[in-house]
Amino acid sequence: MKSIFSWMFILLCIATEAQAGAVEDEILKLQREQGQAFLAGNLDNLMEHYAENAVLVAAEPPFRHDGKQAIRAYYAQLFKDFPTRRGSPEKPSIRLFNDRTVVMHRYQTNTYVDSTGNEKYKEQKRNVAFVWVKMGERWLLTDHIISVLP
Repeated sequence: MKSIFSWMFILLCIATEAQAGAVEDEILKLQREQGQAFLAGNLDNLMEHYAENAVLVAAEPPFRHDGKQAIRAYYAQLFKDFPTRRGSPEKPSIRLFNDRTVVMHRYQTNTYVDSTGNEKYKEQKRNVAFVWVKMGERWLLTDHIISVLP
């Protein structure tokens, strides 16, 4: 009897790990899509990943943007001010909670270039955190927090 419970526990762990692996892959795919939309300045594709009540805490003022429309306005201004953006994400860490919530942290190096060719935040290192929540059948961003590293 003890060995049956041991096998059931092992199978449960394997199933949970497989599910977590599938969710990680899905979140990484969504993050890639979001990153491509950001670099391309594709506001509509970028915003499709945000929940209506999402919050973005940016690294520069005004820091907090509450709601999808405020986040859209922030990115629209950023894309206007810096038509060229470069970024490279590094070392993602993904944790799954309750099969419906994912917390992701990563480092990122950004350079923004304005329309005159001036670089701002050249190779600036940032810590970026995302909270994804499964709403219905879709994963949506509810929190996006960016901080500058020393």
